[in-house]
Amino acid sequence: MLFRMAHDELTERELLNKLQQKIKDYIDGGKLTSLEEFTFEIEDGEFFETKNPRWWNKTLRLMYG
Repeated sequence: MLFRMAHDELTERELLNKLQQKIKDYIDGGKLTSLEEFTFEIEDGEFFETKNPRWWNKTLRLMYG
């Protein structure tokens, strides 16, 4: 699925690796606190954080907070 949303020169495995690294960076950097949810979009083969995109419904705090 990710492969179809990104540039043709990147394989799905490469995209998943990039996303996994981005998530690891957030965990290692101590950004994950208090059931905070982060959303990412891809542009030019790179993932970047988006704040409150219209397509996302936050649920963690509602269910577990």
